[in-house]
Order: sequence, then C-alpha cells, then structure tokens
Amino acid sequence: MPVYKYTALNSEGKKVSSSLEVPAVSELNNYLKQNNQILVSYKEVSSYKKTRKLNYRDLSEFCRQLGTLQASGVSLVRALNIISHNESLKPWQKEIYEGMIESIKRGNSLSTSMEERVGAFPELLINMFKSAEMSGNIEKTSTQMCEYYEKQFILNKKISTSMVYPIILIILIVFVVIFLVSFVIPQLQPVLDTLEEMPAVTAILLSISDAFINRWYIILGFAIGIVVTFLGLLKVDKFRYLFDKMKVKMPYFGRLNKTIYTARFSRTIASLYVSGLPIVSALAVGSRTIGNKYIESQFQNLILQVRSGRSLSECIKEIDGFVSKLADTTLIGEETGNLADMLVSTADSLEYDADVAITKMVTSIEPILIIVMAIVVGFVMVAILLPVFQSYSAVGAQNGI
Repeated sequence: MPVYKYTALNSEGKKVSSSLEVPAVSELNNYLKQNNQILVSYKEVSSYKKTRKLNYRDLSEFCRQLGTLQASGVSLVRALNIISHNESLKPWQKEIYEGMIESIKRGNSLSTSMEERVGAFPELLINMFKSAEMSGNIEKTSTQMCEYYEKQFILNKKISTSMVYPIILIILIVFVVIFLVSFVIPQLQPVLDTLEEMPAVTAILLSISDAFINRWYIILGFAIGIVVTFLGLLKVDKFRYLFDKMKVKMPYFGRLNKTIYTARFSRTIASLYVSGLPIVSALAVGSRTIGNKYIESQFQNLILQVRSGRSLSECIKEIDGFVSKLADTTLIGEETGNLADMLVSTADSLEYDADVAITKMVTSIEPILIIVMAIVVGFVMVAILLPVFQSYSAVGAQNGI
C-alpha cells in the first residue's frame, strides 16, 4: 500500500502537511473530509519500508498474548494496544504494533496490517491468520502458532547452544597458533639460525612465524576477504543452491542435516494443514520455511504433481533432502484418512530426531577439532625438536659415539 505525502487546509484555513498510508487517493480524500480538511496537493513518496524481523521468541509471545486476549473477548484493536504497551518491547517493536493498530482502525484486517509491516512477520503467520479470519477462529490459530514458534525457537536455541563449545575450540586453536608462531618461535629462532642444515619442516615453521610477525596485515586482510567473499556469495542464488545441496550430500553430516530440515518442514506443514489451509497452499508456504534452497527448488515440481492428483506421500518420497520417515508416515495418514493427526505426530517425532541429530553433530565435531589442535601443536614440536635431535646425532657421530 502506497504512502502519500500531502498538504491540506484545515477548518481554520491553515495549511497542514503530513503523510498517510492508504490504498488510493480517494481514501486519502475521505480521510481528510472526515477530519474537516481539504486536500490541496499530494505526492506518492514510497511504499512501505521494510522493517526489522521479529524473531521466533517475539512471534511466540505476540501470538500467545493475542490468543489469550481474543479468547477473553477483548477487541482486536484493544488487544494490540495492550501488546504494544508491554514494557519489555523495544522501540522498533512498539512501532510495528502501533502501525498495525492504525491500519486496523482504517478498516484493514489483521493479516493485511501484518503484510503492511514488510519483513516483520513471516509469510507463514500471515497466511495462518488469513485462514483464521475466514473461519473466525483467530484465538485458536494464535495459540497454535504460539506453540509452533516456541518449538522453532527451542530447536534453533539447541543448535546455537550446541555450537558454543566447537566455536570456543576453533577460537582456541587460532590463538594457540598465533601464540606459537608469534611469541614462542621468535625466542628460539636465534638458536635455530645457528644450525648448519635446517630441516624443511623447521624452515616452513620459521617462514610462517616471519609472516605472522612482519606481514600480519596481509594475513588479516586475506582472512577478512575470505569471510566477506563467502558471505557475499551466499547471497547469490546459484552459489547458495550449490552450498545448500552440499549440506545434504556430505557424508554423515548430510544425514543429520536432512533430519533437521525434515523436522522443520513437517512442523510447518502440520500447522498449516490442521488450520484448514489447502494442501497445495500449505506446501507452497511450508517449502519457504525449510531454510535450504536446494530442497526448496524441488517443490515447484512437487506442487504440480500434487495438483495433478498424485498422492502427497509419493511426491515427498522423491524430495532429495528429506528423511524417508516423513513420506512413510504421510502414506499411513493417507491410507487411514487421518492425515492431519499423522502429520502432527510425525512433526513431534522428527523434532525429537532433530534434537538427537544436533547432539550427534556436535559430538562428532568436538574430537575432530581436538585432533586438529593436536596436529598443529605436534607440527610445531616436531619442527623445534627435529633440528635438536639432528644436532645431537651429528655431535655423537663426530665423537664416535
């Protein structure tokens, strides 16, 4: 919806300037007439600006409060007003809810007011409320989505928490390397330089040490360049597609990633289908919540096949990136005519599997990082001790020992 910057004459004949978000100029005229103002000039300045995204915890809290207040008979505007006055909210969050209140006062629906806050609310939640508005069951949908986002928050929290220790190990490895080559090796270099013949491994270590001391800015710039380039490439669709494909194809970890993606999709599709959204629409929305471009790209063909009459279980089985458990349980749901309950049960089961997969992933990463650290320290020790042993051997040979 466009934003109009306008100039009008009030009842006292004075010019007033402001801006308003309305669907068309006719709506702007109506608004001004209701406020005893006459439109003089106007200009469409922009569409809605993209705002910050509410995280899973924010979305869960919003849905919980909205569901509770609606179930108590509180009007939508008043419910949003209560939510917007929460002291824990940040200024930009209050601005989102206050904008929604103004939009609803102008006659828009809840889902429309959410769409107008571009980027704040996910497509999934907007579609769920659109369906709820048609059925008149906003409070039930709010409670359901509160549980959904709470589970998504818990899943993401487990992933981020589980990665804390591996990240600490990686940082420790980097600091150990920097300390050894920047402080330890320079102390030993005068002694090593006196050797007549220096082993290749020692020469390599001294070169690395020299680079860290005298060319640290090149190494730092190179490291930053790699990170920036990688993050930039992730925004390129083709590279992101290949990177996401690698995540489900890699040995061992690919299977664990598949479990996490399947759990995320199954919870979304279960929530959408149970709320009454048609299966084709649910698949279209659910595919965009997976977080993997490679898997998402396969859904266009899947949706076409479902529309043509092919069973959902057969189509899901062909998705490269999901574990077979989802297709198998979906088939049972189709055969028994109880697909909704089976999808919910499957989502619960897969979330447990995802929790186990996260634990296995972290458990596998930790020894790998410890081995890397041992190799680094071992390399330095060999590079230092090898010339010492060679010197002793040479002295022993000269003395006939």
